[in-house]
Amino acid sequence: MDRRVTALALGAGVAAYVAWRLVRAWKAGEFGQAHEEFDPVELASDDSFPASDPPSHTVTTGPLAG
Repeated sequence: MDRRVTALALGAGVAAYVAWRLVRAWKAGEFGQAHEEFDPVELASDDSFPASDPPSHTVTTGPLAG
């Protein structure tokens, strides 16, 4: 029971913080602004995302193979 109360209190605190940040951003006029500036390096990095990751290592032989 204590863990559920702690989780509920933590979740309520996080939700309150997120709501507070959203209200602050809304009052500051940060919503609805179009960001037209594109960084070519960021775009190239986003486009090469799957290829830039190293291959995953999966055990295929031995006692750990499933």
